[in-house]
Amino acid sequence: MKRVVFLLIPCLIMGILAGCAGQPAASSPALPPVIPAPVSPAVASSTTEDDVIKADDENEAAQSVLDLAASDVVKIKDKMFIAQCNDIFLNPEDYLEKTIVLEGIYKETKNIVTGDIAQTVYRKSPGCCGADGQIGFQFYYDGERPQKNDWVEAVGKVELVDDDYGQIVVLRLSKLTVMDKRGVEFVSN
Repeated sequence: MKRVVFLLIPCLIMGILAGCAGQPAASSPALPPVIPAPVSPAVASSTTEDDVIKADDENEAAQSVLDLAASDVVKIKDKMFIAQCNDIFLNPEDYLEKTIVLEGIYKETKNIVTGDIAQTVYRKSPGCCGADGQIGFQFYYDGERPQKNDWVEAVGKVELVDDDYGQIVVLRLSKLTVMDKRGVEFVSN
């Protein structure tokens, strides 16, 4: 008897979970549109100015990502720095004719095989072990080089360049300016 009960319990559970999934739905009435409920004065009055500013900042950041496709100049800002850089890396064809403007830390890295110097503008970001990541762009620039660790504004166009490992995304700069005031060095979004 116990064996039969133990066999029936899983069958009952499966039957309950499956429901009427195998039957096509009969003509069901259309659902009414969802109408947002009005906000009561008590809830509205509990909203602080900081909540409004935070919502405005989030809306501005989301809108800036949407504006990327429509504008010829893409200014990569603090609040969406990682997301905007990643979008350019993942969809470089969408940015080939656009001017990219970003600020960050200037860095030079020597290729130990070729001896070439790679110039980079980057910001610190989350990584595998805390705040040890970096996000930014390698670039080509024919002008005067800043000092390492200078805060710079880079202005240039996206290029796809072939290297030993395939195509990489780089910026061909028309302008590189050392800024007097440092911006946000660590970004997390």
